[in-house]
Amino acid sequence: MRRLLLAAVLGALMAVPAVALASTNPKEVWVTDCFSSRFQPKLIVISCGDASNYLDKLRWSSWSPTKAAGSGRDHVNSCTPNCAAGHSKSVRVNVTLSQPRRCRGRLHKVFDKAKLQFPGQTGRNSTQMVTLGCPLKQ
Repeated sequence: MRRLLLAAVLGALMAVPAVALASTNPKEVWVTDCFSSRFQPKLIVISCGDASNYLDKLRWSSWSPTKAAGSGRDHVNSCTPNCAAGHSKSVRVNVTLSQPRRCRGRLHKVFDKAKLQFPGQTGRNSTQMVTLGCPLKQ
Protein backbone atom coordinates (compact mmCIF):
# COMPACT_ATOMS: atom_id res chain seq x y z
CA MET A 1 0.00 0.00 0.00
CA ARG A 2 2.81 2.43 0.91
CA ARG A 3 4.67 1.63 -2.30
CA LEU A 4 1.51 2.22 -4.30
CA LEU A 5 0.95 5.60 -2.58
CA LEU A 6 4.58 6.58 -3.17
CA ALA A 7 4.33 5.59 -6.84
CA ALA A 8 1.08 7.55 -7.20
CA VAL A 9 2.59 10.69 -5.63
CA LEU A 10 5.71 10.55 -7.78
CA GLY A 11 3.69 9.70 -10.90
CA ALA A 12 1.41 12.69 -10.35
CA LEU A 13 4.42 14.97 -10.07
CA MET A 14 5.88 13.74 -13.34
CA ALA A 15 2.60 13.60 -15.28
CA VAL A 16 1.79 17.32 -15.34
CA PRO A 17 4.04 19.23 -17.71
CA ALA A 18 5.22 22.68 -16.62
CA VAL A 19 3.64 24.22 -19.71
CA ALA A 20 0.20 23.15 -18.54
CA LEU A 21 0.78 25.03 -15.29
CA ALA A 22 1.84 28.26 -16.97
CA SER A 23 0.18 31.46 -15.83
CA THR A 24 -0.03 34.81 -17.51
CA ASN A 25 0.57 36.66 -14.23
CA PRO A 26 4.31 36.72 -13.49
CA LYS A 27 3.64 38.55 -10.20
CA GLU A 28 2.18 35.39 -8.70
CA VAL A 29 4.52 33.56 -6.33
CA TRP A 30 4.44 29.79 -6.62
CA VAL A 31 5.76 26.84 -4.57
CA THR A 32 8.48 24.42 -5.65
CA ASP A 33 7.34 20.83 -5.84
CA CYS A 34 10.54 19.00 -6.74
CA PHE A 35 10.76 19.33 -10.55
CA SER A 36 8.10 21.99 -11.08
CA SER A 37 6.39 24.85 -9.30
CA ARG A 38 2.70 25.42 -8.69
CA PHE A 39 0.32 28.11 -7.53
CA GLN A 40 -1.65 27.25 -4.37
CA PRO A 41 -0.92 23.50 -4.58
CA LYS A 42 -2.88 20.84 -2.70
CA LEU A 43 0.32 18.74 -2.39
CA ILE A 44 3.96 19.69 -1.70
CA VAL A 45 6.68 17.03 -1.64
CA ILE A 46 9.37 17.99 0.89
CA SER A 47 11.72 15.01 0.35
CA CYS A 48 12.15 14.85 -3.42
CA GLY A 49 14.46 11.83 -3.55
CA ASP A 50 12.07 9.31 -2.00
CA ALA A 51 8.90 11.28 -1.15
CA SER A 52 9.34 10.18 2.47
CA ASN A 53 7.94 13.55 3.61
CA TYR A 54 5.11 15.38 1.89
CA LEU A 55 2.23 17.71 2.71
CA ASP A 56 -1.24 17.10 1.28
CA LYS A 57 -4.87 18.16 1.65
CA LEU A 58 -3.53 21.73 1.70
CA ARG A 59 -6.06 24.54 1.98
CA TRP A 60 -4.76 28.09 1.73
CA SER A 61 -6.34 30.76 3.96
CA SER A 62 -4.17 33.56 2.54
CA TRP A 63 -1.80 34.00 -0.40
CA SER A 64 0.14 37.14 -1.30
CA PRO A 65 3.37 37.95 -3.17
CA THR A 66 5.26 37.88 0.17
CA LYS A 67 3.58 35.21 2.32
CA ALA A 68 1.07 32.37 2.20
CA ALA A 69 -0.66 30.51 5.01
CA GLY A 70 -2.65 27.30 5.05
CA SER A 71 -3.17 23.94 6.71
CA GLY A 72 -3.25 20.29 5.80
CA ARG A 73 -1.56 16.98 6.65
CA ASP A 74 2.16 16.21 6.99
CA HIS A 75 3.11 12.64 6.05
CA VAL A 76 6.47 11.33 7.24
CA ASN A 77 7.89 7.87 6.51
CA SER A 78 10.09 6.45 9.29
CA CYS A 79 12.34 4.87 6.61
CA THR A 80 13.18 2.12 9.11
CA PRO A 81 14.80 -0.20 8.13
CA ASN A 82 14.49 1.57 4.76
CA CYS A 83 11.94 3.88 3.11
CA ALA A 84 10.26 1.08 1.15
CA ALA A 85 9.65 -0.90 4.36
CA GLY A 86 9.12 2.09 6.67
CA HIS A 87 5.86 3.17 8.27
CA SER A 88 4.15 6.45 7.44
CA LYS A 89 2.74 8.77 10.08
CA SER A 90 0.32 11.61 9.29
CA VAL A 91 -0.30 14.66 11.49
CA ARG A 92 -2.11 17.99 11.14
CA VAL A 93 0.11 20.86 10.03
CA ASN A 94 -0.15 24.62 9.65
CA VAL A 95 2.08 25.95 6.85
CA THR A 96 3.49 29.44 6.38
CA LEU A 97 5.41 30.11 3.17
CA SER A 98 7.79 33.09 2.95
CA GLN A 99 10.94 34.56 1.41
CA PRO A 100 10.07 34.62 -2.30
CA ARG A 101 13.06 34.19 -4.60
CA ARG A 102 13.76 34.23 -8.30
CA CYS A 103 14.85 31.01 -10.03
CA ARG A 104 16.85 30.98 -13.24
CA GLY A 105 14.71 30.39 -16.31
CA ARG A 106 11.39 30.69 -14.43
CA LEU A 107 8.65 33.25 -14.99
CA HIS A 108 7.41 33.19 -11.39
CA LYS A 109 9.21 33.65 -8.11
CA VAL A 110 8.87 30.76 -5.66
CA PHE A 111 8.56 30.74 -1.88
CA ASP A 112 11.91 29.59 -0.50
CA LYS A 113 10.97 28.85 3.13
CA ALA A 114 8.17 26.85 4.72
CA LYS A 115 7.45 27.01 8.42
CA LEU A 116 5.59 23.89 9.55
CA GLN A 117 3.73 24.10 12.87
CA PHE A 118 2.15 21.03 14.41
CA PRO A 119 -0.96 21.81 16.50
CA GLY A 120 -1.05 19.99 19.82
CA GLN A 121 2.70 19.41 19.94
CA THR A 122 5.03 21.32 22.23
CA GLY A 123 8.76 21.88 22.49
CA ARG A 124 11.29 21.50 19.70
CA ASN A 125 9.06 19.17 17.70
CA SER A 126 6.21 21.70 17.43
CA THR A 127 7.83 23.72 14.61
CA GLN A 128 10.04 22.84 11.66
CA MET A 129 11.66 25.17 9.08
CA VAL A 130 12.11 23.78 5.57
CA THR A 131 13.96 25.25 2.61
CA LEU A 132 12.05 24.54 -0.60
CA GLY A 133 14.44 26.19 -3.08
CA CYS A 134 14.10 26.24 -6.85
CA PRO A 135 12.75 23.32 -8.91
CA LEU A 136 15.28 20.57 -9.60
CA LYS A 137 16.47 20.08 -13.17
CA GLN A 138 15.01 17.08 -15.00
